Amino acid sequence: MTTQMIIAQCLMVLTLVIMITGMTPIYITAITGAAISAIVAGFPLAGSAPMTIAKMINSGLNPVIADMTGILLFIGIMQATSVI
Repeated sequence: MTTQMIIAQCLMVLTLVIMITGMTPIYITAITGAAISAIVAGFPLAGSAPMTIAKMINSGLNPVIADMTGILLFIGIMQATSVI
């Protein structure tokens, strides 16, 4: 394993620690932390490569948005029905 990959993994661990402690908004931290780690690991920002940072972010946003919408809807229904 190269030094570059070890640094990228350490940055991901740091991102997770920041997310767990609640110091920043989770999704902003997740996207920026992962993008920075991918840059350090050597992924290209954009272009015709099979995997770029832009492609990773675009492919990951739709499931995240759908998941959060479902969670917020569920919590809203629970509050409206006086469950919580």
